[in-house]
Amino acid sequence: MAAAAREGASALLTERGFALCSVGISGGRGGKILRFTVDRQGDSQAGGGPWRGSGVTLDDCAELSKALSALLDGLWPDDGPGYVLEVSSPGLDRPVLSEEDLLRFTGSLAKLRLRREGRTLTLAGRLRCSPGSFAIVPEASPAKPGKPRQAPEPAAFEWGEVIRARLVPEF
Repeated sequence: MAAAAREGASALLTERGFALCSVGISGGRGGKILRFTVDRQGDSQAGGGPWRGSGVTLDDCAELSKALSALLDGLWPDDGPGYVLEVSSPGLDRPVLSEEDLLRFTGSLAKLRLRREGRTLTLAGRLRCSPGSFAIVPEASPAKPGKPRQAPEPAAFEWGEVIRARLVPEF
């Protein structure tokens, strides 16, 4: 069900200036939830500092929900699968789901969980990424009395090591 919905939804969203981040199905006997996570196209500052996108508003979600509902009704007429449709934004602590996202969010604060040499490693800091090269730079800690403040060392990683990655909201 999600694969068929993804194809049509992606085209519909693109026409309206949005991008499809993910499609998922959850729920069980009480009913299924078909969840679309969307973002605005062009909310990118690759290489240009922290992400400062305009985000997806509640009105956007309502409008897209109506449009996606009509699309899905066309895919699955009366005898189609039962579901509750949900349309949402990725949120402030949005997941980083691809190498393209790493490039898009370079300069932003993030928290990563990596699998490296059989261990799980958690890193937090500012993403510094370019095509084929990914690193996270920890935030500098305050200087201790009598000692100079040392610049933190970037930690390089590969996308294949990433278990989970999220942006950290900055206020």
